[in-house]
Amino acid sequence: MTFPSVAFCGLLLIPGAAWANEVPDSALSVGPPAIHVILKSGHVLEARRVRTGALGLATVTSLAGRDTVFSTNDIRTITDEQGRDRTHEVLVEGYTVSVGGPGPPKKEPPAREKGPFLSARVGSALPLGGTRTLAEEGLAADASIHWRVNRALAYGARLDYSGFRADRELETGLASNVDRIRFRTWGGSVVSRYLLAPDHRVDPFLYFTLGAGGFTTMFQGPGGSASHTVFLWGGDYGVGAEVRAGSRVHLDLLATYTSSNTSRSTTSLDGAILTTKGTLHFLQIKAGLIRRLGR
Repeated sequence: MTFPSVAFCGLLLIPGAAWANEVPDSALSVGPPAIHVILKSGHVLEARRVRTGALGLATVTSLAGRDTVFSTNDIRTITDEQGRDRTHEVLVEGYTVSVGGPGPPKKEPPAREKGPFLSARVGSALPLGGTRTLAEEGLAADASIHWRVNRALAYGARLDYSGFRADRELETGLASNVDRIRFRTWGGSVVSRYLLAPDHRVDPFLYFTLGAGGFTTMFQGPGGSASHTVFLWGGDYGVGAEVRAGSRVHLDLLATYTSSNTSRSTTSLDGAILTTKGTLHFLQIKAGLIRRLGR
């Protein structure tokens, strides 16, 4: 071979060598899709299919088509070709997982969790921020009905009430002819609950409401009584937990931060005048029962 021919061949090889060096390692190491079975010994098996049989045994079919039987106690985790954990599905529920097969079955709420639920709670309402200069700790109560849409989400409607005694300094300093000042909030709202652990005995959830109602200021004194109600709107943001006490009845615990906006309110009695307007902030801590309705 003459020198020009050798040089020409070298020029053909150089670009190819440069291209090979530029290929990412991940592109060169991509293998066929596989189910990964990790044994408790630390070994990782690549499989085409995994299934369980009798006597606590699992059959792992390799990519080459060979079957190997393991005790289910020897298997730590099973993930499919998309990295989804299928361990419980195979070892406990007895499903067969194959490469290219269907994904995890869609989980529906168990029969005992379907249908409407009715709940009632009672507890304390604790004023926060500027509301503490207006009122003291009071009573909070509500009743609601909700429906579980799926394993995580429930929605419904709620009726609620809270009552407060006026701050003592405000009550004594307003006028000598007013003995008692009370505040009440009441109304209705739409409710959503996002369940965090629907398969557990203690099921924590996030809680949101948005609604409207009334804010009532009441005076009582030797000369009689007076009250004034204005429009109120707002919502709750909180956390709670359902604790299963039976097949149909649960203990319902709830703590919420409530923010409610009120219109201008002016209440008077025998020369004593109180004007309020703004946002009420208070914390509600309540407990009660929740019961599944229907069969």
